[in-house]
Amino acid sequence: MQGGVPNPPSNTIPRQKELDSIKDGLASLTSGRFLAVHGMPGSGKSVLAAESVRDPQVTLNNFSGGVFWFKVGMVDSDQLLGRLRALCTKLDAAHLPSSIEEAQEILRKLFLSPQYSDSLLILDDVWSPMVVRTFTLPVRVMVTTQDVSVMEVVRDLFTVVEIRSGFTESESLELFSSYLRVPQEYLPAEARDIHAECKGSPMVISLIGSLISESGRSQRTQRQSGRWSYYLQVYPRT
Repeated sequence: MQGGVPNPPSNTIPRQKELDSIKDGLASLTSGRFLAVHGMPGSGKSVLAAESVRDPQVTLNNFSGGVFWFKVGMVDSDQLLGRLRALCTKLDAAHLPSSIEEAQEILRKLFLSPQYSDSLLILDDVWSPMVVRTFTLPVRVMVTTQDVSVMEVVRDLFTVVEIRSGFTESESLELFSSYLRVPQEYLPAEARDIHAECKGSPMVISLIGSLISESGRSQRTQRQSGRWSYYLQVYPRT
């Protein structure tokens, strides 16, 4: 494992169906093709992508050349060149490129070499088709994005794994319970109301669970804590 794959969240719950879909997609991925992990903001797509490559069965069996994770975000051409230079450094390139085109040529040669021919490149949080087009290289690529249309520049060279946007009520309560270290039956009614208001958004459930846990983890504290009502009241209605 190389290239800065993020550490797992301190509290998480299994999302086995989505995780298995990503792992299956990675196992069938071939050089020059893309696996797009698509979901709404806060759906947990980056967490699931990272979790998939922490499985040694996935990495050792498919990516002996290494796994390289790069946070992309919203970038212009100069910032993209910076990302490419960072990748060249990670791959021990003999020299750093001065243009995107030069970077592509350097990376093309590196990914064709025996050392890196079995690598996986992960581009996290891609917003622009320019990024996808730039990384049309002889390497397997996983992309996380909230806009699957960015993949249209590599039409017929990608498959998509859809990440559902929200937890089920049971999953939300399980995550609250994990943060607070109390059985689900000790969660107040507001826990279900918060799930309903945010439609089970993993990001919102995680954030509120973390904030409420600061008030204490005892069963009595959780029943009496006013933070549940407070976060329910301040959560923006749509």
